[in-house]
Amino acid sequence: MYANLYNFLRSSDHKRQLLLGLVAPRFDHYHQPIVAKGLMPRQNTLLNLAIAAKDYFLLQGPPGTGKTKVMLKELVVQLLKNPQERLLLLAYTNRAVDEMCEALELITTDKPYYIRLGHSETTTYKKQLLSAQVRDKDLLAIRRLIQDCRIVLATVLTYQRNPELHTELRFTTAIVDEASQLLEPQIIGVATHVDRLIMIGDEKQLPAVVIQQGTVDTPEKGVSVQSEALKSIGLSHLSNSMFERLLLQCQKNKWDFAYGMLEDQGRMHSDILYFTNKHYYNNQLKTIAEWQEQPAQFRHALVSNRRVVFLPSTAENRRNTNLAEAQLVANLVEQLHEELQDDFNAETIGIITPYRAQIAEIKRRIKPDLLPQISIDTVERYQGSQRKIIIISMAINSPAQLNNLHVLNSDGTVDKKLNVALTRAKELLIFVGCPAVLQKSPIYKTLLDYFATLKNSDEV
Repeated sequence: MYANLYNFLRSSDHKRQLLLGLVAPRFDHYHQPIVAKGLMPRQNTLLNLAIAAKDYFLLQGPPGTGKTKVMLKELVVQLLKNPQERLLLLAYTNRAVDEMCEALELITTDKPYYIRLGHSETTTYKKQLLSAQVRDKDLLAIRRLIQDCRIVLATVLTYQRNPELHTELRFTTAIVDEASQLLEPQIIGVATHVDRLIMIGDEKQLPAVVIQQGTVDTPEKGVSVQSEALKSIGLSHLSNSMFERLLLQCQKNKWDFAYGMLEDQGRMHSDILYFTNKHYYNNQLKTIAEWQEQPAQFRHALVSNRRVVFLPSTAENRRNTNLAEAQLVANLVEQLHEELQDDFNAETIGIITPYRAQIAEIKRRIKPDLLPQISIDTVERYQGSQRKIIIISMAINSPAQLNNLHVLNSDGTVDKKLNVALTRAKELLIFVGCPAVLQKSPIYKTLLDYFATLKNSDEV
């Protein structure tokens, strides 16, 4: 990160002003419009804006809007039509890099050749690793292979550890996925090495993990910014991403050509989407398939035709576990497996809970033959994943636990962690928690009020 900051300081005055958000990014007003086959009208509009951007473009990708498998894939297809383009595809995690590899594999015509950087234990795309492709080749053949490659994929950290990449290969465009999880020093140096930066992310989902928080009385010990000059460019908190800061600058300065949000949501049923669409995305998201408006058809009496179910639990004198909730979740898994039978697989049920201790309690209660097919994890590790059915076990027994439950936006009104948890489900969302405790949080009280309107609360 120090090297990134150094590269930023070494860049031209215009580049520094641009990345600080002090000058408007340039835009090709003479760009020949593209009509990409298979894209929705809004997706096609944003594709054209991104390609016409000369400096950077910020693509907001709410949950289920196809930001990687649709938009990133089509960006690669269209950009490669220019023989001068060489693309650098980056993400924070190896999982996200693998998702980009999966998107490239979906290209059916003129499938591009690409190199993935990393180690074999961190990826399922082992044949695409540079180490695998250069095996048994002499140095001249290796050099030719790398120079002829027009797409390189890596985590941001791996790219930073290989500075010869940007000295030997001139990348024209960098596409950064999950950009809202990257802090300023992690990405600003990359931006100085390329002509155009396309960042794809969602500032309303989980941000970068930052341990040093400080306190209200001593913010200087945390990540709060005191400099008025930095605040003037939107840098008020060092835990915010460069993606979010530039987005706020573009919105403030009305640089509408430099950003845009995907609105066609194909993952969730409309009932599951409703709450987050209203409270996070100003009701801009819309469903695109018939099944997303149809009632459920479960035989399970608890679910019936519902898509969202709230099950109230009772607080226990425990920390980070609720045994009744754990048993209830295990019972639900067994009953849903019995109903779905052959349709039950590893993509059917996911369980989200805030605490490792609760994960262990749930695992102890699920039948051993079912456990390998169930994904049980914290919400932090669930971002980017999805399942047909999501069961959320809050395991909250006291108001004191609420303090560490939220990941709030800058004005404290939006919980990013809750947004991610609620949007992992495709067909059915089951939420288990103690209302007497959860209602002490204004954010969770709003959610409980929504559950009450569904008239589907059941006593445990």
